[in-house]
Amino acid sequence: MARLFRQPYTRPLPEGAQIVTIKGKPHARFTDDDGRTATAPLTKKGDRIRLFSAKWYGEYRDADGTVRREPLSTDKTAAQQLLAELVKKVELGRAGIADPFEAHRKRPLTDHLDDYRRYLEAEGNCPEHVSKTCARIRAILDGCRFVFLLDLAAEKVSEFLHRLRRDPPRPALSPGQEWFTPRELVAALGGVRPGRLARLMRREGLAARGNGPARRYPRATVEALQEHVLRGIGISTSNGYLTALKGFSRWLVEKERTDRDRLVSLSRLNAETDKRHERRALPEPELQTLLGAAGRSLAPFLELAGRDRMMLYAVAMTTGYRASELASLCPSSFALDDDTPTAAVAAAYSKNRKKSVQPLPPDVVLALRHYLAGRPPHSPVWPGVWHKDAAEMLRQDLAAAGIPYRDEAGRVADFHALRHSYITLLERSGVSPKLAQELARHSDIRLTMNVYTHARLYDLAGAVDGLPALLPAGPADEAQALAATGTEDKSPTESVSGLPPAYLRREVPCDSVRAAETDRGDSASTGEPSQTLKIAGVEADCDRLRLAERKLPGQDLNLDIESQNLLCYRYTTGYQPLLVTVSSADSQTVRGGCPRAAFYRQRQTPTRTPQPARKGEES
Repeated sequence: MARLFRQPYTRPLPEGAQIVTIKGKPHARFTDDDGRTATAPLTKKGDRIRLFSAKWYGEYRDADGTVRREPLSTDKTAAQQLLAELVKKVELGRAGIADPFEAHRKRPLTDHLDDYRRYLEAEGNCPEHVSKTCARIRAILDGCRFVFLLDLAAEKVSEFLHRLRRDPPRPALSPGQEWFTPRELVAALGGVRPGRLARLMRREGLAARGNGPARRYPRATVEALQEHVLRGIGISTSNGYLTALKGFSRWLVEKERTDRDRLVSLSRLNAETDKRHERRALPEPELQTLLGAAGRSLAPFLELAGRDRMMLYAVAMTTGYRASELASLCPSSFALDDDTPTAAVAAAYSKNRKKSVQPLPPDVVLALRHYLAGRPPHSPVWPGVWHKDAAEMLRQDLAAAGIPYRDEAGRVADFHALRHSYITLLERSGVSPKLAQELARHSDIRLTMNVYTHARLYDLAGAVDGLPALLPAGPADEAQALAATGTEDKSPTESVSGLPPAYLRREVPCDSVRAAETDRGDSASTGEPSQTLKIAGVEADCDRLRLAERKLPGQDLNLDIESQNLLCYRYTTGYQPLLVTVSSADSQTVRGGCPRAAFYRQRQTPTRTPQPARKGEES
């Protein structure tokens, strides 16, 4: 039978207490800690008083018949209700209907987090990911003061992350002060030591003079450091904290440690509104220049010489491998003599924990044969810990090549930007989105097309070139347009002289674009150089390519007709090499290149023998 009671205890007789008799038993009358007069019975010896606890206790028998005493509440009514709940649980347990989450609710969240860490390690996650995930979860639990499972609350998590995103107070700089000592710099940055800022200052090109205690920082440098250091976390980092905690909460439900996910209402914020580290894809000329600068460099970075870095960058540009994946490659990882030469990253080093096999272009295969010759098959091709500081390594080679680390739009070119460049070049070369996704090894095609393909203005301009003209054109506008194109003195026949006469007279309906080479009859006799292949004319009532032509390899309807023809030329004439020697017009030799660098060059048409004009046709 359950009962409700208050726990008795004794304490020494208070000083100044008056002994009185109540109902024939001795009592002590005294003033309590609140200044009120209280009366309590005496013990048998008469030197102590007997009191009762403020909290009510419940006594009951559990399902095993053991007597249990539990503290309940200082309110008697609430204590009665709690005791009834305890008795109800005992009865349900005896009937075989027990609460499966009761034992887990009594364990601290830190114990569950330790179990979650062991689970992540057993799943094969890399140690860096496990440590980072658990550290973020622990930071939220401590910041929100979550101790048990029932303490988890979505509102408190949202408020905590909002506090992390807010910028800390920025100390004001003394007006008129132009130079700052190391001690003054620490005060201006809220306690951040200058030693931690050396890499940031090199990366951003911030100036300083002197060394040691005599080192001085100009005001512009201090203000730039305040902009970088005294900032709250970005939305992308905040989403990382939230993702780690939500994964932990879902794991608690999956392992039947709690009845429901208490954080299911939380969602990620839009990181596009607060980009702190936006990467850019390097264009083809910059990729060529980077390879050339790295190959000529005589300064090593850690254990990598200039030639080592050039080959490392070349493989990164043509495979899209990440820095840690490249660091795991051995000579045995390259199958250079197969029908399709490839490079393979073992599943243990791949981000998605799957073996990755990427095809290699012919010029890179040839260069790798010479580069890997005589090396131990199972030793790293690029040894050392360079992959932990790959961004700094690339920044030094970018500086040697004269390429800015941060462009005018604030986008950076770190080592991972080479992966962005690889995927962007795939997209710009006309590769289908599905193939680009497979080569990028992405599980979601939206990541491939929205994040890793950097559209440029002229790419977008090609998409709107086909829109119809909406504004009415007057005589002045037509004259201005003709003057701009240099055709104001030519007849319509002359402007499309390369088309057959039947098309000029519109006797044949136009279904597609018709192009002819500008082959003048007097080119051979006068000794003039051959003319470049170009579009000579377009039918006025022709709007688009025929269906059969749209399916040609390399076609991209977002490009104009000439660019589409050039794309088809790339697919029909063969691969343009990455590591080649190209002679320019001024006889300068450029080392390095891109798979698509030479693609946009125009080829010359062969010189033809003039043919006599047919009777009834124009020559």
